[in-house]
Amino acid sequence: MLKPFFFGFFILLMAKISLAQSKDNDKFEWSAQYKFYFKSDSLQAQPKSEYMLLMFNQRISGFRSVSRFLLDSIRKTSNYKDRPQNERIAIGMKYPSNFEEYIVTDLNKEQVTVTTVANLSVPTSPQYTETILPKWQIKNQTKRINNISCTRAETVLFGRKWIAWYANDYTFPFGPYKFYGLPGLIIEIADATGSYRYELVKFKKEQIAYPRVPMDNVLKVSKAKFLELYRTGKYTTAMFKNVQIEGRGPEYFKRMQDGMDKKRMRDNNPIELLP
Repeated sequence: MLKPFFFGFFILLMAKISLAQSKDNDKFEWSAQYKFYFKSDSLQAQPKSEYMLLMFNQRISGFRSVSRFLLDSIRKTSNYKDRPQNERIAIGMKYPSNFEEYIVTDLNKEQVTVTTVANLSVPTSPQYTETILPKWQIKNQTKRINNISCTRAETVLFGRKWIAWYANDYTFPFGPYKFYGLPGLIIEIADATGSYRYELVKFKKEQIAYPRVPMDNVLKVSKAKFLELYRTGKYTTAMFKNVQIEGRGPEYFKRMQDGMDKKRMRDNNPIELLP
């Protein structure tokens, strides 16, 4: 059986009710939760992990970290919007995530749209769309994962070789991140180096209404510009450019930048080695 992973009942109920009120939502019919193991630093001895959520219907899928899924839902409530900024920041800190992206895959268009948050002097949500056509090689190899009959498939994407196991009985052509196009739902997928791995922990039929774009101030850009804006926001003090903090002078921001430079050096093993 799949390992259980439980949302708080009240939080999930509030999320579904608040999101269902908007007309700008996509309506999904199924959900699949994955445990994501990752080594963003090639020198890491052990991977970090985080839970991710895949939502889908017959045509499109949405992929978001579980933590951000819950926070997006809370952000839509009047209770959150009416709070002062310091309280909203405190709420956000209760839902940390290593992944800000919201990824939408459209089967008909064979396109993937990615939106994230760039912490710049003016908060911006850069977004790009790319065409992805995974070339899967289905192997004559099967095994059971959590009592699900699976078949092996391989592909090369983003500069990495990926090994996937898809369900023979769950004929949904979706998977985590930007992976799609197999005859069944992807149950597990990992790159050949063991740096990145997704494992399904829960799968069920449920109605979810979710914003087509959960971020504000969307800016449509090229993928190269998207990465530039995201890295500037993550690894520089750009968000403080027009902010004066009492008692915090140039030396404070220099130390902050030094810490960000070290973080950038550690993040040397991205999931996409090639664009």
